[in-house]
Amino acid sequence: MSNIILYGAGKRGIAIEAILHSKGIQIKAFADSFKGGEVLCNGNRKYNIVKSFDVEDRIIITIAGTETANKIAKELILKGINIITLEDILGKENDKVSINRGIIADYHKYAMSDYFDNAELIDNISIFWSENSPFKIFFDYLDLTNVIELACGKGRHVMQYIDKAGAITLVDILAENIDDCKRRFSKENKILYLNNNGYDIHELGSGLYTALFTYDAMVHFELLDIFNYLKETYRVLKTGGRALFHHSNNTEDYKVNFLSGMHGRNYMNSSLFAYLANRAGLTILDQKIIPWGKVQSLDCITLVEKK
Repeated sequence: MSNIILYGAGKRGIAIEAILHSKGIQIKAFADSFKGGEVLCNGNRKYNIVKSFDVEDRIIITIAGTETANKIAKELILKGINIITLEDILGKENDKVSINRGIIADYHKYAMSDYFDNAELIDNISIFWSENSPFKIFFDYLDLTNVIELACGKGRHVMQYIDKAGAITLVDILAENIDDCKRRFSKENKILYLNNNGYDIHELGSGLYTALFTYDAMVHFELLDIFNYLKETYRVLKTGGRALFHHSNNTEDYKVNFLSGMHGRNYMNSSLFAYLANRAGLTILDQKIIPWGKVQSLDCITLVEKK
């Protein structure tokens, strides 16, 4: 019998159960400070919400927000309860960057259908494309003759720029997203598609592209994966080509990751990003720190150029 208990019976905990289940790993139960009864996962898997633990139980904290999660973890540790991470369960053979890259992809696959639906709403599209949006202001500096959209999701941004683009390459780590884009834009002949590995775009040729951009995705990425993408950006861009990145400005805790960070923001900030871009050979043209939701200064957008 499994001895894994997920502490946090909300959306995040249910998503982590789905990730574990997809890998053949069962959990014993959920725990929660404010809920009792049962948790229903994916329509047919039921778990009790427990209020006490056995000595052999292993607890994964699945509460969003680093401060709250750390507080609960400390309380449980003082009681002698064994705290582990999802990385511990999934990380027997892989490094932490690879593990967390997989967790990010799996979370989007199993737990973000509502997110993808809501992302299509006009209010959410306007965050990026209204005339006074800092995203739109920076985007207008890109030459769209041959543009890459990295981490394109289900293609919500494409219709905002397709008429201005010569050729488009859509890239995403999830095959399901690429398949959805192929169906969505089946009548368009200017779009190519790449289901990549989540840390490079080696299938794309060097020095061929005039622009690259990514919105509402790199905020979740591992820092070392971002550096890989910055090096790849330098490689694929033509001289004079530009790239626009929407990334995290969150360094609240050096242990922060996609699952624990506010709004899923991973470890990165404007200065770190500028440093990495510089080391990749790119020139910083502009940066703007912006809020996300109700959290001030949580994100940043950075415009770079290959000189």
